[in-house]
Amino acid sequence: MQMSFALENLDLINEALNASAIVAITDSYGKIKFANETFCKLSGYSQKELIGQNHRILKSDYHPPEFYRDLWRTIASGRMWEGEICNRNKSGRLYWVKTYIFPFTDPATKEKEFVSIRWEMTEEKEKETNMKSLMDAAMDGLLIYDRFGRVIWENSKAPGILSQKSLKGLTVARIFGTHYRVYFLGTQELVVGEPGSRVFEVSTEPFQWEGQIAYLVNFRDITEKVRIQSQMIQQDRLASLGLIAAGLVHEVKTPMGVIRGRTELIEMNLDNPVKVYENIKIIQNQMDRMSDLLQELLELGKPAPGVKPHLIFPENVLSKVLSFLDHEMSLRNIEFKKSISNPLQVLGEDKFLFQIFL
Repeated sequence: MQMSFALENLDLINEALNASAIVAITDSYGKIKFANETFCKLSGYSQKELIGQNHRILKSDYHPPEFYRDLWRTIASGRMWEGEICNRNKSGRLYWVKTYIFPFTDPATKEKEFVSIRWEMTEEKEKETNMKSLMDAAMDGLLIYDRFGRVIWENSKAPGILSQKSLKGLTVARIFGTHYRVYFLGTQELVVGEPGSRVFEVSTEPFQWEGQIAYLVNFRDITEKVRIQSQMIQQDRLASLGLIAAGLVHEVKTPMGVIRGRTELIEMNLDNPVKVYENIKIIQNQMDRMSDLLQELLELGKPAPGVKPHLIFPENVLSKVLSFLDHEMSLRNIEFKKSISNPLQVLGEDKFLFQIFL
């Protein structure tokens, strides 16, 4: 099998690597033994200034001591280390590098060396930092969770909104309850805590976060908004009941007037059984009419489980509503005009349509 042309020309590979990557070799004490031109250019130091110096010359103090302890523990055990490091160049400017460190051991001397290959990622980290700052300044709570549903980042507002010290490491199902759909993209309204306690509007969107697929959750407490909306709905219902009551009073007054008049006629014609009978029948009819009106009012306030829609004429229902409101509207000098060119039938329920029109 013929060897690869590229492998036969390792100098070309080194040249390509040196042109695009930051390459350095250090000994087991962290002293720099080799630094390529890209390393020198980014760090601001010459090769003469770097060779023999400890790699701490570039330390920025951005990372805690345990960060470096973990790095050295990994490569000292013979394993590759991968991560992002913030360094400081000669002029004091901070820069970020994506870093891979490979340990090598000389078979003869057992001496260890570490080859690091880096690529600058300062611009990407600055964008990420700016985005984090913007998200942290947001008035809403913001969370980022990974593909396992576990929170990996939170803005400063998030824990306080949910009355928690921190949300990191928790699952979104634990935070928002089992009704939260982890991979649902869009907006959900959720009750968090005891039923009826707090209501949240929760929006979820997927995005890339530090090289992995993650989900951004934007949430806000809308408990007060929901309460006000409920009050407004209740006020609308009470207003509707007021109109119904006003219409009912007017409708009841008419048969009551007829009944009173007929009882007077009966009293005047006690010696005429035919007249008495006629007036009693009229009184009975008016009482039936009042009974029907009261029954309709009761039906409007009843829940109707299992109601089966049927064909109805909206015009008839509308006429009923207008008749109900006629007296009240006349007192307010309000006039309704109804114009229906063709009779229309719809599938529905009379009393629900009555409430909608009202």
